[in-house]
Amino acid sequence: MAEPIGFVVAEDETLLRENLVRKILAIDPLMKCLGTAPDGEDALALVNQTMPAILVTDIRMPVIDGLELIERCRQLNPTLGIIVVSGFDDFPYVQRAMRLGVSDYLLKPVQVSDLAAALRRLRDHVESQARAVEQEFGLGEGRSHDSLAEYADAMERWLIAHLREEVHLGDLCRRLKLNAPYAVKIYKKCKGVTPMRHLVILRIRQACQILIHSPALQVKQVAHLVGYDDPLYFSRVFGQETGVTPTQWRTKNLS
Repeated sequence: MAEPIGFVVAEDETLLRENLVRKILAIDPLMKCLGTAPDGEDALALVNQTMPAILVTDIRMPVIDGLELIERCRQLNPTLGIIVVSGFDDFPYVQRAMRLGVSDYLLKPVQVSDLAAALRRLRDHVESQARAVEQEFGLGEGRSHDSLAEYADAMERWLIAHLREEVHLGDLCRRLKLNAPYAVKIYKKCKGVTPMRHLVILRIRQACQILIHSPALQVKQVAHLVGYDDPLYFSRVFGQETGVTPTQWRTKNLS
């Protein structure tokens, strides 16, 4: 049985966004929605976090428009399959989108038959990539776990070295000359978690140590030391991982 293919939908209108997801899942039940976003900025973060095989995006969106989103997603993952669903058929939009490697440019209201054909073309492309990567990296039976572990260990070392920085998985994949979705697959096979999930674990683990061993540091300073510029977001992530706030953790472990 074919593996699920992950996709992300970026669309600023809630009903259209939800409708697109329903249509995609109805067309191909093996598709898996990894998340949706109401603007280009959230979509970019979601693509970086989940590394989908397919992005379905509008053009006109707040914060970051669809064309800039596509351009920046290309930097994260050059092999990302992209479908534009837009209400604008101006030639300059279409031309620029195609230059950025968009697979299909569909007009709203999108016809199910057109969306199905676009998804079918991308599934064929993704599965072709998968076969090539599995031959090269031996994700099936052909390659030893030790060999794959070398790639996973190299990725983990890179994550640790860049713990305090804004991390883009695409940068790592380009450095190791890996295809992004399958870099995630290799890492999860060897480490049990995705690279970006492991990054959170590593950051919070280090934060716990700093909170105890450097009691004079404020929480916002600890957050910055482990790669979080927003202390409120850091506290929220810390609470999700540990069940307590950073201050509660410090008080409990220092006492």
